[in-house]
Amino acid sequence: MAGDWKNARREYEGILDQNQNNAVALNRLAFSCQHLGDYDQAIKYYMRTLNAQPSLPVRQLVYSRLAKAYMKKDQQENAIVACSVVIDAAGKLLLVGEIVIGRLEERGACDIGSQPSEFVAT
Repeated sequence: MAGDWKNARREYEGILDQNQNNAVALNRLAFSCQHLGDYDQAIKYYMRTLNAQPSLPVRQLVYSRLAKAYMKKDQQENAIVACSVVIDAAGKLLLVGEIVIGRLEERGACDIGSQPSEFVAT
């Protein structure tokens, strides 16, 4: 469906007819609407995606897309709020990653070098 946003929109609407809280379908429907220039609908579906409580990485993606939709509608304040949530979510992801790596190191499951590119699973 890449590039066929009208067809993608219909497909995801059909999926949502069966499960209205499918976060993946909601996000992809919003993205399709955004590509079609229907920013009001995109924002509506991005908000529904967030209400479906997706995982942290998906929330981060949704907020970044939401910020773009708000910018297209010349709603800079809403876009700034959405961007700040993305930045906050990125910090939480980094913190979670550091905790996981720390636990792996404690178990001897990995070795972290002085540079991130030196991460080596053992």
